Amino acid sequence: MRKEARRGKVLVSGLIVLFCAPVTLSGDERTWIYAVLIYTGCSVAFACLVVIMWSDPGVVKRSPERCFPQPKSIIEALSESKGVNKIQGNVKVGEHVFCGRCLVWRPAGTKVHHCSICNRCVYGFDHHCGVFGRCIAAGNIRPFGLIIMMGFATFWTWLVFLSSELLWDLGFQGGYGEVIASVALATFCTWLLLLIIVKACCVCPHKQ
Repeated sequence: MRKEARRGKVLVSGLIVLFCAPVTLSGDERTWIYAVLIYTGCSVAFACLVVIMWSDPGVVKRSPERCFPQPKSIIEALSESKGVNKIQGNVKVGEHVFCGRCLVWRPAGTKVHHCSICNRCVYGFDHHCGVFGRCIAAGNIRPFGLIIMMGFATFWTWLVFLSSELLWDLGFQGGYGEVIASVALATFCTWLLLLIIVKACCVCPHKQ
């Protein structure tokens, strides 16, 4: 997971540099609006990255109250040296559920799932992110969604900027034609990237 986390940090940092470098080096006063939008998007994305990487996603904390008393089947498995891996699923006692993998009682009436990769129960579990190496759950689902939105919005703005610069160099200087062509080209490229990501990406399975 540390390798995944490093990969996520490098990816986001690299994209920030990639998006900011062209508008920074441009030095053209007519592109100031692109600079403001791209700098804002990258700043928000970086803040979201910090929250995702260093905040608690919503892990069910281990404590005497959460770990004990253990169900009889768990005690027997541990005493016979079978290990908790021999226990299939969860142990339900009345309205309460004991996780047979991370050995904690789940709070009653809450949406809690067990991440098979992190090996811990998490509130409001959505999935384990292979890019950031973190569970995406109740504690960080909003910044996770926001960093994706900022990524696509900033990418689109960056493409509009590059398209505008290209059309300007080709002689399409000023007017609505340049704007429309830039937006159309950027929108097409963003849509194409989205299709590639949706096709390639997969959500890691999890256990309840």
